[in-house]
Amino acid sequence: MIVFLKRRFTRMGAGTIAAFLLGLTVLSLQPITDSSQESRGVFVALELPCDLGQVEDMVAQACVLPKLKNTEPVLRAAMDDAVEARLRRVVILIKDGEIEGGLNLLAPLLKQGHPRAQFLASELYRRGDGLPQNQHLSLELLKVAASQHEPSSQFALAKRLMENCSNECPKIMEAITLLKAASGAGYEKATEALAEIYYVGIGVAEDEQEALPFIMKAAKAGLSASQRVLAHLYSEGKVVEKSPELALKWNEKAAENGDFRAMARTGWMYIRGEGADTDRVKGLGYLWIAAHAGDGPAQCFLGTGMLNDWFDISDRLSGLMWLKMAAKKDKQCAELVLQKHYSELSPAEEALTNRMVEHCSSRHECGSKPWEWGSVRG
Repeated sequence: MIVFLKRRFTRMGAGTIAAFLLGLTVLSLQPITDSSQESRGVFVALELPCDLGQVEDMVAQACVLPKLKNTEPVLRAAMDDAVEARLRRVVILIKDGEIEGGLNLLAPLLKQGHPRAQFLASELYRRGDGLPQNQHLSLELLKVAASQHEPSSQFALAKRLMENCSNECPKIMEAITLLKAASGAGYEKATEALAEIYYVGIGVAEDEQEALPFIMKAAKAGLSASQRVLAHLYSEGKVVEKSPELALKWNEKAAENGDFRAMARTGWMYIRGEGADTDRVKGLGYLWIAAHAGDGPAQCFLGTGMLNDWFDISDRLSGLMWLKMAAKKDKQCAELVLQKHYSELSPAEEALTNRMVEHCSSRHECGSKPWEWGSVRG
């Protein structure tokens, strides 16, 4: 019985527990043949059936539901919540160095063959956290968890199959199948991965038309990279009808989700009046935040604008500071402007500019903010 096992565990060292878990892992790798068992996990039928109030006991395997398939959805959801709570506790305990306690909690779920437990154990084996590092066993656990239709495991396995895909990607179709299954289950990271595969051409030919439905689905789900790419498609009129308004809308959504490249593009569009009325104060606000966060194009545009009085602000040294910051990331943008203006600096101005760069890089003191520039006109 599980109670007996738990008592034995408390007397074991972490190394012994790891070895015992290895045995449980091997048990959990047995294929699932009973079609009546739900994909959420294999719950071994013990002698004691569970009452409706014994959710935690079900998770601990002190009792189980004989037929999970026929259980009320509310109870099944409660089971899922209890499992996730236990797995979160495992992660916290192992992170805090309480390996024995964490593995004690993981063992029953792993013995049951629960896919989320298999996914967590796979990660622990992969990283060597609390369990001996074992890449082969990590991969096998991931495969079994994915075979139980667990979306995060399908996604993780697909990413493993796509490792070192820069030249050839022999398992790309298998990865795509896994990602489509995870995406269909609502795992939107998988949707964005599919968008990237077709948009960039990872293991397949570039195909923006094929990528479009995945880009749109991920963008609507709030994934900022897809929102930024969708904005670019609307801006260029690629595979969608050109629309500055929609380009601004999706850039701004990505910016609100913390995408600094999209912030730079949003700022640029407001300053130029693309997709909306010109609003230089708002545009400069977006640009400054993106530049401060280290986005090269934002730094380059902000610096160039200051040097050329695009914003009704003439601040030569701050402009050069932003360009020098940009040159580290976006050399092509910054070099030409720097060559023209840097030769005009006195030694004292050059030293001051270098100090400003150092302060901005190390102390995040990057001069005044656009909303403090009283002379900027909207």
